[in-house]
Amino acid sequence: MTNTTSEYITVTSNLITNRGWFQVILNYYINGKRQQKWKSLGIKDAVGNKAKAKKKQKEVERQFEEKLNTPTKEIIEENNGANILFQDYLKNWVKLVKPTLELTTYGGYERTVKLISKYFEEQNIKLSELKTSDIQTYYDFLLTTRNIKYNTVRKYHAVIHKSLEDAVRRGLIETNVARNIKHQKNEQYIASYYNKQELENLFEVAKGSFIELHILLATYYALRREEVIGLTFDNINFVDKTISIRHTVTNACVEGHS
Repeated sequence: MTNTTSEYITVTSNLITNRGWFQVILNYYINGKRQQKWKSLGIKDAVGNKAKAKKKQKEVERQFEEKLNTPTKEIIEENNGANILFQDYLKNWVKLVKPTLELTTYGGYERTVKLISKYFEEQNIKLSELKTSDIQTYYDFLLTTRNIKYNTVRKYHAVIHKSLEDAVRRGLIETNVARNIKHQKNEQYIASYYNKQELENLFEVAKGSFIELHILLATYYALRREEVIGLTFDNINFVDKTISIRHTVTNACVEGHS
């Protein structure tokens, strides 16, 4: 079953045992009516397995909630762009493109779509009636009322532009009205850096703390935070006295989970 309304469906679950096997009961409401679905976890009710079953329960609950709230391509196209509101199209679109994106990229898209949708929920503009002026008004609102930097607005624009390009490709609308937006020049980034005295003060403050080593590595070897966190002992050659950066660790928030 897939959600055919714009209402987000929340799923809860209960863990039970049936004939010696763990099962999960998925609970949710559609149009005010309670629904249930039973699913076996494939885990025996044995000593030491309950923690494993609870972990699997949360995973099944999350995946089922995502499935319920991810519209199929056909559901979106049935509207033919005529009746679907722009904010609803965005929410649907970001879930459709999820399989094509890196997890961190999807997390950024999802967060951006939430912010954009919040504004357009008050406008109630249909996808087929969206104009260049509507998008420009939104950007002006961000720049003047919310005091958001233009570089950030350009990131919002990238998401809107891509979503509308996909709408054109699917035949929901004829043209991408975001193409006509005139961009300002990017604000010049001016990097700041610590002088010798500031570094000595930093080392003194960090001495003995759990981040002292992180600060030393970042300072002496010009490593980024993600590179420092991603270091493991097998990245360090104590004989040749070298450090190899093989992977990074990045935090991403996806569907409310970090």
